[in-house]
Amino acid sequence: MSVRDSINRFFAAGSLGLRAVQMLLFAFVAWVALWLAFILVAVQFTVVLFAGSANTRLLQFGRNLAAYLYQCLAFITFNTDAPPFPFAPWPEAKPGSKPWQEAGGSATSTKPKTQQ
Repeated sequence: MSVRDSINRFFAAGSLGLRAVQMLLFAFVAWVALWLAFILVAVQFTVVLFAGSANTRLLQFGRNLAAYLYQCLAFITFNTDAPPFPFAPWPEAKPGSKPWQEAGGSATSTKPKTQQ
């Protein structure tokens, strides 16, 4: 077996090598998206400070960005095999929705459990 055959097999569709490359890519994309979320927080805070209420477009973008971050993290932690955008549609989160519900997760409660 030649080196070229080994490389082709390593990066074949559905292989762990291709998944590793995709995971590195989405880890970097999630890092950039997280910094974008920090900027969004600062902008939205400034808008609320001066206008008195939140900007609805920034709220929607924040929801969608949170859903996208969830999809990236779910993919790179092997919780899903479906790679996020651009291999899937950009998430369109609905107001009041939870990212794991829209991604098909099974979380039943968002309240923290207390110890007895």
